[in-house]
Amino acid sequence: MQPHLHDAPWIMTGPLVVLGILSVTGGGLNLPAFAGGSHFLEHWLEPVLRPVTALAMPLAHPHGMTEFLLLGGAIAAAVIGLAAGIRLTLARPVALPADQPPERGLARLLAAKYHIDEIYDFLVVRPLMWFSTRVLWKGIDQFIVDRIAVGGIARVTQGLGWLGSRLQNGQVAFYVAMFAVGAVIILRTLAR
Repeated sequence: MQPHLHDAPWIMTGPLVVLGILSVTGGGLNLPAFAGGSHFLEHWLEPVLRPVTALAMPLAHPHGMTEFLLLGGAIAAAVIGLAAGIRLTLARPVALPADQPPERGLARLLAAKYHIDEIYDFLVVRPLMWFSTRVLWKGIDQFIVDRIAVGGIARVTQGLGWLGSRLQNGQVAFYVAMFAVGAVIILRTLAR
């Protein structure tokens, strides 16, 4: 046994064990009449489905030899499938992929998964990447948001700050003159 191989963790095995137990329990509850069962699960939803089943045509259930033949056929199919699986997989060693000859024809197409990944990459991923990079990132984010909105506001603020620094030169007489000019402009506007 190879050291890197291990059983599946309980988080994966647990649900399968529960499903297996429930399957065996359900099979035991629904045994056919010839095996001593009562078809319990067959009538489980009858109270709920009674209005619907009243409209449906009654089903003929197999009895006697027909039931045995159907059961035997199902068991035979399972045994044949198991035998074929064992013969195809365990009877001869499975070659490693590196030892296999290269696939051709339909096997090559199937090995490449019908080239769905390549087609999806070409038709969906690449156009979305181009659109995301060129339009959304470089166009909208870098140019409109960063350069115009954020950078523009920063430049306007910087310009207003520079203008304010030109107006505030430390001479009180200049401040009074500017206040008077502003007051005259406001009074004229209100007087109209």
